[in-house]
Amino acid sequence: TTVKDDEELCPPEIKILEAFYLSFNGPEWVDNSLWLNDSVTYCSWFGVTCDEYDRSTVKLELGNNGLTGKLGTRVIDILSQLYKLDTLDLKNNDITGSIPTDIATLSKLSKLDLSRQKQGLVGGIPEEIADLGLSFLNLAHNRLEQTIPSVFGTLDEIKVLDLSSNEFSQSIPSELGRLKDTLLSLNLSSNKLEGWIPSELGNFEDIVLGMGGNDALFEPAPLSICLMPETDLMNDTRLCPPERNALRDIYISAKGGEWTKSSLWLDEYANHCLWFGVECDEKDEFVVKLKLNSNGMSGTLSPNISSLPFLEHVDLSDNDIKGTIPTEIGRLSNLNFLRLCYNRFVGNKTNFGHDLKNLELLHLHSNLLSGSIASIGWPHKDRSSSYISDCGNPTEFEKSLGCDECTMCCNAQGDCYPDEDTSIQSLGWRNYVDFTWTVFASFFGTACFIAMISLGVDKYRNRNQNFLVAQHCKHEKVDNDAKYALTMIGDDSVYQFFLGKSWVGWIICLATILAQFWILFLFVEVRKV
Repeated sequence: TTVKDDEELCPPEIKILEAFYLSFNGPEWVDNSLWLNDSVTYCSWFGVTCDEYDRSTVKLELGNNGLTGKLGTRVIDILSQLYKLDTLDLKNNDITGSIPTDIATLSKLSKLDLSRQKQGLVGGIPEEIADLGLSFLNLAHNRLEQTIPSVFGTLDEIKVLDLSSNEFSQSIPSELGRLKDTLLSLNLSSNKLEGWIPSELGNFEDIVLGMGGNDALFEPAPLSICLMPETDLMNDTRLCPPERNALRDIYISAKGGEWTKSSLWLDEYANHCLWFGVECDEKDEFVVKLKLNSNGMSGTLSPNISSLPFLEHVDLSDNDIKGTIPTEIGRLSNLNFLRLCYNRFVGNKTNFGHDLKNLELLHLHSNLLSGSIASIGWPHKDRSSSYISDCGNPTEFEKSLGCDECTMCCNAQGDCYPDEDTSIQSLGWRNYVDFTWTVFASFFGTACFIAMISLGVDKYRNRNQNFLVAQHCKHEKVDNDAKYALTMIGDDSVYQFFLGKSWVGWIICLATILAQFWILFLFVEVRKV
């Protein structure tokens, strides 16, 4: 018996590793420290990791190390003798050939990384690879082709699967959807895949998904995939139109599942231009109309409506939408028609900004808006029904909605009237109160003027009469005037106290006049309603 035949002095794995070393031109490796050195155990060789007993190789990690050679049946036969081999990492070397079918003989393998070979591995992926209990498989950046094996759907322990930057063609197997409970990262980007992306892939949660760079894939991608937070399709406007995501947000916020009509909404593959109430431009690229009036909408209106920048026409009237009106609507600079009336919008500081330059119709009435609506620079004040809100009286609030630019105001009773000048305002007065004060001042001034003229006339007539006669006539005239006044006023009128000298009587008369003026003021205020 020789030393080489003694397994205690010369364990068989030394021979296996030596054969592997020579198969991939070991002397030319970037780092071959301690390899084939008889003075140390093979578990100390660079890239080799053994089990806790320092007898069996469990990991070969020789990535980025200048390995050259062909991956074939002979190499797999060598590696299969490392019966505890768990990890084989040979990434970023210059290994050629194809993946042999007998790779399944590496029965303990759970991590396989053959990515980024300089010349690239070729051929297809043998289905037998699915017989391994892999948790990690990286074959990216090679020249692998044909189809992705559907049997990959049986890799029930896989966490990372990277087949990117190869030449795989045909469709993506829907069986990959079976991996939704284990897979954390799936990268199929930069291949030649075609057809529809399986909707089953939309069932993944918390996954990093790579699909980009496959120009032959049918559009659009399943909506559920486009909504994944970590997918490279998020910015692919061909496969994942951003407007479709915005419409989905509107659907969710407004409780789309309860709508009267919602045909094709949230369909995985249907073009969003075909969804009920949605109209796009002639090229079916951008949403220009959203007509969902009288459709049983509730919930709230999503601020993401501003992600439909080409909207020209929005009609969400006669629904039951609550919450505030999103200020983001003010970003829709192409909007010319906006009806949000007959809902239950609230808020006391409604503000659309000043970018709605093309808006020609704005209906906000029959909501629960309060406070005021900020100016939007409304240019169509000559059109009585172009801008309507609940700015009329009576109102459900302490004060009616402030809207200086509205062309028509509605009140709590559902009556609407043009916000135009009254007959009094057309004559120059701001309101009926100003007009009433003007009339009162005119009457008072006229009475004072007549009194002064009468006094002057009396003095002129009596200037040459005897003083005593004049005094007698004066007293007689005063008595006659008092009797006449009492007859005209009526002896049952409170105003008779003005003919007496009692201060109490005068106070009662003045209080009566003030009360009458207050009632008149209230009447004028109500008249404005």
